[in-house]
Amino acid sequence: FALVVLMLGLVSVDNVPTNAQQECLSGVGENDSTLLAVLGVLSHAPQQRLRDAWRRHILPVASPDIAVRFVMRGFGVPTHVNLEAKTHGDVIL
Repeated sequence: FALVVLMLGLVSVDNVPTNAQQECLSGVGENDSTLLAVLGVLSHAPQQRLRDAWRRHILPVASPDIAVRFVMRGFGVPTHVNLEAKTHGDVIL
């Protein structure tokens, strides 16, 4: 089971992305202003098989206007999760 959260309001009040927003959008594309939304999929370390299934079956057919990121608690995560985040670039800790 994965809880999916749609995060709108990608830009702060003064139209400058916050650090968290910049991290969430990093690697999305050169012109991030074309994004419609960011879809945050809440996850935790033991759900790697589910994240891999999303990567194989859902992300390839997702709209390019929506950035999809897996959102996980960053404190005390196992080493393999940090490696997964670096490898795929779609995990926000």
